[in-house]
Amino acid sequence: MFRYLPILLLSLHLIAKTYQGCGSNEKLAREELAKNIYVSVDSQFEKIDKVSEREATKQVKSVSKQTTKLKLINVQIEHLEDGQVCASIDENDLRKSLDSIVIEIDNFDIRKLSKEPKEAKSELQKVIDDCESGIKIASVLGKEWEIGFLSKKLQKLKSQLEKIYTQFVRFNLLDKNLRIYIDGEKHWHKINEDIPLKVGEHIYTIKSNDICEIKGKFTLDSDEVKIIDNIDIDKYRYPRITFTSNKESKYIYLEVNGKRESIGREKRYKKCSGELVYQAKYKDGDFEDREEGKISLRPGLEKNIHLEFVSIGDIKAIKNEIQPYLSGDRLEILYSYGYVPKDYKYIKNTHNIAIHKLTHKRFFRYGYGLLYGVDDVHSPKFRIAELYYLFGVQFTSFGKNELPIRVGKFSLIPYGGVEVGVGYHQYKYNGDRVYSYPKKGDDDAKKRPDDYDWKFTRDSLVVKPTFGIDIVLSKGFALKFYGEKNLYIDQRWFFGTGLSIQF
Repeated sequence: MFRYLPILLLSLHLIAKTYQGCGSNEKLAREELAKNIYVSVDSQFEKIDKVSEREATKQVKSVSKQTTKLKLINVQIEHLEDGQVCASIDENDLRKSLDSIVIEIDNFDIRKLSKEPKEAKSELQKVIDDCESGIKIASVLGKEWEIGFLSKKLQKLKSQLEKIYTQFVRFNLLDKNLRIYIDGEKHWHKINEDIPLKVGEHIYTIKSNDICEIKGKFTLDSDEVKIIDNIDIDKYRYPRITFTSNKESKYIYLEVNGKRESIGREKRYKKCSGELVYQAKYKDGDFEDREEGKISLRPGLEKNIHLEFVSIGDIKAIKNEIQPYLSGDRLEILYSYGYVPKDYKYIKNTHNIAIHKLTHKRFFRYGYGLLYGVDDVHSPKFRIAELYYLFGVQFTSFGKNELPIRVGKFSLIPYGGVEVGVGYHQYKYNGDRVYSYPKKGDDDAKKRPDDYDWKFTRDSLVVKPTFGIDIVLSKGFALKFYGEKNLYIDQRWFFGTGLSIQF
């Protein structure tokens, strides 16, 4: 009986189904073989035998242009007389190919993929291609268990492939304590770490123990390596506030948002928005001075709050310093520059000296003044002179301690008022000097200067609103800055400075 076994096996081999594909070279022949098997799947396992090989090959070409990657073993290559090359595989070898693929997929360990993302992605894609080949072969052979097994594996492999990214973001920052969070994930990354991400827009959050949260966006293209290194971390530090004072800290009680704080020490507040409310008290015996305020918080804020208190001795010294403004007489020696608009063609700008004799009574100042000015200090050709009376309101004291405005160690006395009087201004007309304003339309008139009409309001009336500030240097001296505007006679502006002396 056994002597007939080789004949039986040969017969079984001859009746086994065979799949074939032909082409002009071996590569094309293998592709046609794969297409042929693929068509068999779409044709509900319709197989081809040797008799219909050529016809089946034509059918594959007409039905599908797709080259399906199939992992096959024991493929037979035959070179025909007409130059064609045919690749064929029988059903037994197709089963062996399927068994080989099932074993490969079952033994695959994703942990053994390359550490380099592009290589790992390529390696995993090859395994996926083999798995898809196995599913197609199993479909041809009607192997339902293999189809189910490989389909589940394929789903897991594709899921793993989606997690392998070939594009990265890297945060090149100096602070090693920073934690990088991407797209709201709980897991955080270190600086200078390559973070693989999918293509598209992402949101990052940077956190640390001493900074406010930093948020931003970036977009990754395929295979891109994006470097983020333009973040100035110091701009996001927690706000740092230092309170200082002109008085000894042991006499000062400071509260910030209801909590006791120290003078002279920098304090970091772990709050990146909102306000801090501070209240400070200074005690000098039974006397108490207070300061309070608010600080708007923001990332990176570094602020020094200087608390300026006054003692009983300070109050006495300041009030003594401004006493001449509360009740007394002062002499002012002033310089000003008189400016006239450009469209006044008859008038010249002037350098002016003024002397004021003023009496001060708490909130008021009044007295008289004399002004003289020339167009050119070295070679004067045009002159102005004014005599006027000044009345103004001054702001000498504020608050419960009745002290003036203080900037550093200086007292400031702002004021405003009006000067009323008469003036004598020279004008230029046709090369001559006249003392009344030429009438409109007289530019080309050939008249003598004394032919012009004189009008008091236009040519002699001085009405000047005035404003300024006295910076008290000592009880006897103050530096003054002021501005004035003549409303009638030539409408000249005056801007000046000078000394105010106790008289």
